[in-house]
Amino acid sequence: MSGPLHGFRVIDLTTVISGPLATMTLADQGADVIKIEHPEGGDLSRRVTGRRGGFSASFLNNNRGKKSVTLNLKEPHGVEAALKLCETADVFVQNFRPGVAERIGLGEAAVRAARPDIIYTSIAGFGFTGDWASKPVYDPLIQALSGLASAQGGADAARPRLVRTILPDKLTAIQTAQAISRDTSASPRKRVMKTQRNTSRLMACIASAPPWPLVAARARMMKSEKARKTPPTSA
Repeated sequence: MSGPLHGFRVIDLTTVISGPLATMTLADQGADVIKIEHPEGGDLSRRVTGRRGGFSASFLNNNRGKKSVTLNLKEPHGVEAALKLCETADVFVQNFRPGVAERIGLGEAAVRAARPDIIYTSIAGFGFTGDWASKPVYDPLIQALSGLASAQGGADAARPRLVRTILPDKLTAIQTAQAISRDTSASPRKRVMKTQRNTSRLMACIASAPPWPLVAARARMMKSEKARKTPPTSA
């Protein structure tokens, strides 16, 4: 497919929504995206409801235009094959929980040993350091913790409501794709001189959304929490 990213190769180790949508956006712009999946079942989104002809709508909507290969990354030969693919790649994208990529042998150091100027991109829910870094994250949890669900409820006393279009996942995907597109515009020489690394965090991405409803919702939550902790005064 022709486009501004024609000639760039992307190794895609992402699953579900945020990562696959980001790499599909790159494929739509002409990149050669190779999606690596486990031989038994593949991407979790293949098995969600709404299937027709053996494919789920969610999987098709976030993985069109990609090539597919199955590798068991729990086995050494699978990791070796993935690193071999990285030798001819320009971009590597993964959304494992922090620490998993390093544990299986596909951390930044290992991938960069195969291709020194690769753009290594990681997506996580709560960042890559701190007490919450290793926690599993899905879109509804980010909506609740960020205050987005409260803002969607529409009133202080209203029950929080989810944005049904999984906004945090999609916003993270857009920002990730944009960051990768930015880095692909650098010349090979500049990319070698300055190692390219991208990290995306669902919580940070949704916090960067138009702030006023989220700020208002957060203020209401803090006020309610303070009221619960304040002891009653005696007459």
